Amino acid sequence: MSAACYAASDGQKSSYEPDHMVYSHRRTRLGDASPRVLLAEDDEVVRLLLEKCLHGWGYQVVAVKNGIEAWEILRQDAPPELVILDWKMPGIDGIELCGRVRHGLSDFYHYVLLITGKSHKKNAAQALESGADDFLTKPFDLSELQSKLKVATRILSLQDRLIQAREDLRDQATKDGLTGLWNRVTFLDLFQRELGRAARSKATTGLLLIDLDHFKQVNDTHGHLAGDLVLKRVAGRLKNVLRSYDFVGRFGGEEFLIALPDTSRNHLCNIAERIRLSVANLAVHYGGAKIKSSLSVGAVEVMPGEMSSLDAIAVADVALYHAKNSGRNCTVYCQRPWQELLSSEGACRAICNECHVELLKQCVVSAAGKGTENLPGSRVSWLMYPYKTEVSYEERAII
Repeated sequence: MSAACYAASDGQKSSYEPDHMVYSHRRTRLGDASPRVLLAEDDEVVRLLLEKCLHGWGYQVVAVKNGIEAWEILRQDAPPELVILDWKMPGIDGIELCGRVRHGLSDFYHYVLLITGKSHKKNAAQALESGADDFLTKPFDLSELQSKLKVATRILSLQDRLIQAREDLRDQATKDGLTGLWNRVTFLDLFQRELGRAARSKATTGLLLIDLDHFKQVNDTHGHLAGDLVLKRVAGRLKNVLRSYDFVGRFGGEEFLIALPDTSRNHLCNIAERIRLSVANLAVHYGGAKIKSSLSVGAVEVMPGEMSSLDAIAVADVALYHAKNSGRNCTVYCQRPWQELLSSEGACRAICNECHVELLKQCVVSAAGKGTENLPGSRVSWLMYPYKTEVSYEERAII
């Protein structure tokens, strides 16, 4: 399964979050809707009476007649967080159910109110020790029950706010503050994990390194606030074009990285061109000015277990460098062996300048390639292996 973490899964590939970023999303927001209550009571008369009262107090009620049914509800994907349990029930009694809730459900906290006909103090102590938050003895006054439920609601609402504050801090640590994309550190972590997954499953992974062309001119001409708006709009386009299990991050300044799990070379450049063309059609209006943008894209296909995340970025950087030197607003895929590109530390880009001028012209084929011919305005530049002295028509068409 893909290590994509940006959006929901597509049924076959699930969303992924790294071990240090396991989110405990609240399944019920008590501040946004009526509180939901699970009522487990085997006495039908008492159950119907309580259900009617709870509805009258504004609660949403899920009522069951035994502990087994209550446990099944609690194990579902979005169970109520406020739980009222009878002590004695068929199948699983209230005491055992409290223990299961405390030890078997760790996603978030359930507030449990245990009700029983036992009135001895040691019974109350046993209920609290088993995991109940409060204890109510039958017969009880309905106003007392209502007051205890208000306390429970306040506690759960406080937990909501604490969880939201934690998630806000987590977003600040993992997301880019301007665009909302993954920041550099988080993206690199996710990408390295994705490469590990791909190596185990023998799958190829695509990587795009994207640069916003002439972005400095936008800042110099229209101001940095205009530049910020352009970056946000471009980031939005990147997210909208991608599949649910791809993920995108801001690499720095006006550069972005996109990881494309389980992507062949043809599909990689198809997606790259869709991204490039979607931004080329974007116009940002600011202060009466209409700001147009374009992208230069460096693409690389990572074979299973072939490269580290930083090596893949280095190869993509060579392709991006060539795209910018080839007139910008195009996609370049580098076909030179990656070992050759990385053999000289710190001199990857210089390799593009080692070719003879005439040979360099032959290396770049500015034509729509297979898989992108249906995209109007497509410009995929294929950086061919540079040691060939001639490039045939068939080789120019290779995708």
